[in-house]
This record gives sequence, structure tokens and C-alpha cells, in this order.
Amino acid sequence: MGAVASSNFQLTCRSRWPGREDVVVALDLDRTLYEALRAGGRPIASACTGDAVCGKCTVRVLEGEDLVTPMDDEEADVLEAQGAEPGMRLACRARARGDGVVVGTDYW
Repeated sequence: MGAVASSNFQLTCRSRWPGREDVVVALDLDRTLYEALRAGGRPIASACTGDAVCGKCTVRVLEGEDLVTPMDDEEADVLEAQGAEPGMRLACRARARGDGVVVGTDYW
């Protein structure tokens, strides 16, 4: 696994493409997953730059779902309107509460 600058925790990004290594980015607990992914150089879709308006920054929580903050009503409404599958979260709303969170997207 590739690593980046140290932080409180790490967020693992898993590729959907076979044979590609996981990428690990630094994760401060005061940041959203969206902020951590952008700071770590991972592409994350967004038309609203993290305001829970566009719903494009969905990530699939592959591991550590219990380590991610609970979904608020606004996030639930956006995901429902999109027909999101279980395990999907808006990266602009979700925050990790510890190590062990692994996320993926449909385009990594």
C-alpha cells in the first residue's frame, strides 16, 4: 500500500479495477471523507464542492462502516433521491471516527 503524510488516522481507497493497489490517504477526524480524499490527491466527483447538493461525491464504504459518523437527514434525502444502494455515503457529509475505513467509488 502506498502511504502519504502522517495524520491522526488513515483512509484506505480501494480500486474497483483488479490488480491495482490500495491507496492510503491521511485522515484527520475533523475532516470529511471528501476533504481527506481531495487533500490526499484522490479524485472525488463534485459539482457543489462538498455542500451535499449535487450528490456526486458518493463513496461505497467497503469496510469499517461502524467507524463512520451516522447519516444525517440531508444526506439520507440526497442518497434516496439518487436511488443509492446500501453502504453508499456522501463523502462531503461522512466523517471517520477511527482507523479501518475502506472506501471505493464507481470510477476509481
